[in-house]
Amino acid sequence: MTITDPTSPSQATPDPADSGSWTVAVRRRFFGAYPPDTLLPARQPAYMSSWIYVFGVLTIAALV
Repeated sequence: MTITDPTSPSQATPDPADSGSWTVAVRRRFFGAYPPDTLLPARQPAYMSSWIYVFGVLTIAALV
């Protein structure tokens, strides 16, 4: 069961002044497809705490 926040942008009541705004439509569509509470995981995988992973990320960052 998912608990929703009534103050989140996807659950807020729409303002009549914003009904014709294209930015509001884009924001609603984006948050409808990608809810903020599901974008980032709550836990990290075990391999991310490995020093090999850390040095690999540092190597890739240095190359970029």
